[in-house]
Amino acid sequence: MDNRASASEGQASPDRKAFFANRVLAFANRVRNLPGLAIYFVGGGAAILLMTTAGAFGTLAIPLATRLAFWSLLIGSNVLLWVLWFAWRVRGPTDWWRAALLGMVVINLPLPAEIGLYGQLLGLPMPVDWTRSWASAAAISLALLLVLVVAIRPAPATTRPDFSKGLLWRGGFRDADAIAAIAAEDHYCRIWRSDGSSSLLHARFGDLVSELETNDGAVIRRGHWVAASSVETIERRGRQWHVSLKDGRSIGVSPSAAADLRARGWL
Repeated sequence: MDNRASASEGQASPDRKAFFANRVLAFANRVRNLPGLAIYFVGGGAAILLMTTAGAFGTLAIPLATRLAFWSLLIGSNVLLWVLWFAWRVRGPTDWWRAALLGMVVINLPLPAEIGLYGQLLGLPMPVDWTRSWASAAAISLALLLVLVVAIRPAPATTRPDFSKGLLWRGGFRDADAIAAIAAEDHYCRIWRSDGSSSLLHARFGDLVSELETNDGAVIRRGHWVAASSVETIERRGRQWHVSLKDGRSIGVSPSAAADLRARGWL
């Protein structure tokens, strides 16, 4: 009996370890593929040099090397926290601003304690002015949000096709933005609306996708297009990414489509 229990525990333990390892790997991939990742660290480095040179927030009297170390710790840790925060909270293209606004509260609240801690580590008397600390936090956050705007800003829209002359219009679809997803089915395509309803249209998948090229959406595998607004979450399961839609469906992302989704900031 005990031997069987031990054997069962021995089998379960590797499974738990594999699950944990997959979760860590998935999170690391989200960090690595975060849009604007390099810009965050370049911008953070520029902010460190600016704050050090200017002696911002009363640090001008501190020796240069110590001042550089202080601002490197403070801004560097905040940049890292923002990167990890976005990697954790952003699962789809519509999550960015909600995560940014919530992060301004969650990440900035402990900033006065961070200032005191880094001051102690460097042997500096750093009386914490809570009002000024949060003011500096707001300045740092605004700078990071400017980076976010640059990183996720969509490309300038091309001239939108005349939707009224296309296959979708003739098929009864009057608003391109109300189309949530398209899936090829033999010689037909099933088209889902944002209200959850769907209908079949006799058309080629590629022709329909071409009519929606200026919409915020992507082909996630052969014969499957989804609008960004219809995406609930995107997560990695084992070796494959899966897109979960707001209507409850889950679609696996093909390896060939994954690169495009990374470029769009979806992964």
